[in-house]
Amino acid sequence: MIGPLTDASGVVFTAQTAPRRIVSLIPSVTETLFSLGLGEAIVGITTF
Repeated sequence: MIGPLTDASGVVFTAQTAPRRIVSLIPSVTETLFSLGLGEAIVGITTF
């Protein structure tokens, strides 16, 4: 189980399993994900 996590609006979220797919919207985060060996989990990126 992952969490509980609280977002900026105060919503609490708890995941029962680890994420299997990742969408990265920031190029530096994409680089970090690849550095962490999570490249296979990335299913979407932005070129902006």
